[in-house]
Amino acid sequence: MGSREMQAALRRGVRMAVLTMLFVGPGSAAAQAQPPLVSALLEARDFRLRVQAAFAMGDSQDPAYRAPLERALRDDAPAVRAAAATALGRLGDRRALPALLALQSDSSAAVRLQAERSVARLAALPPREKGIKKKSAKPH
Repeated sequence: MGSREMQAALRRGVRMAVLTMLFVGPGSAAAQAQPPLVSALLEARDFRLRVQAAFAMGDSQDPAYRAPLERALRDDAPAVRAAAATALGRLGDRRALPALLALQSDSSAAVRLQAERSVARLAALPPREKGIKKKSAKPH
């Protein structure tokens, strides 16, 4: 594993450790009603926890996180909006394009840049073919 890969793995581990520590104790009713990452992204008081939650969601590549990340694009903290824009690009779900394109007029240059990068990343994805199933690798 190269130095760059090790640093990325370490960052992911730190993110998950921070979020795990946040939710070790008894949570609020809202936190129990939705996944911990979503609660952290939408409810944590510290913007740094919201940023880490956004990155963890993007790293998961779980399309179920698209809607909460799109909500986070309206966060008061520019760092959270930028992290949510980055995470949406990592998810690889083209349905996020309209929300990302809306950030072209964001007051933060960092948010605009991350949104632009995510739009480019999503636009570069190969188109999905509907109705075509992958062939099984199993012999018949």
